[in-house]
Amino acid sequence: MNRHLPRNGTTGVVYNKSKIGVVDSLRKLFDLDFLQRYSKRIFIIDDPITATMIGLIYLGRDFTDPRSYTVESLSEVYEFFRKIVPHIVFLTTDQLIQELIRESVYAGVAWSGDALQAVVQNENLEYNVPIEGGDLWIDMWSIASNAKNIDLGYTWIDFTLDPWVAALNTTSIWYANPVPLSNEYIPEKILNNPAVYPDEDTRKRLKLFRPLTEEESRRISEIIWSRVAGV
Repeated sequence: MNRHLPRNGTTGVVYNKSKIGVVDSLRKLFDLDFLQRYSKRIFIIDDPITATMIGLIYLGRDFTDPRSYTVESLSEVYEFFRKIVPHIVFLTTDQLIQELIRESVYAGVAWSGDALQAVVQNENLEYNVPIEGGDLWIDMWSIASNAKNIDLGYTWIDFTLDPWVAALNTTSIWYANPVPLSNEYIPEKILNNPAVYPDEDTRKRLKLFRPLTEEESRRISEIIWSRVAGV
């Protein structure tokens, strides 16, 4: 039996090519002239860690390096946000999917699965990992060491790791799963989609996100998020 259930995705840029053309870089997405032209039509997912990571990438920093989370470094990320916040909106995952489909927003930073759920419902949308790079992240369901219903936990995880069920998850939410046998049930258009299963070229632009320390998370909250979120 398995105690863990991972899934993975990427963080990148989703854009409406019929409204603003191709957006394959953070430099274009956050160019002030571009933002002013499409003010409040550009978004960032409402997540402090993801937003901070994107700010670091834009500034040419390595988001896996602990030195990127010093007070000085995060203060520079705050200055980046201070300049762009008047022209962007922060959206939750559910919000950004619907706003993209309705074409109320034209481009933004999103997690791959959420972006692709919108892409399949609006042919004008595209998703990519920007040329500056992005992160490959892994979500993990796990059974707590002090769980009271551990047998039910094992049963649920084993059920979800069944190849057919794993394939159903991937085809529903567009996130990759760790079950090779599930490929038999996943359409080729998904298996061959680098936004779901990154190809070699895409992988070159990705770094594996590392868990942040409590102190790093606290600094993000105090230096950046508490000052820009909801503005």
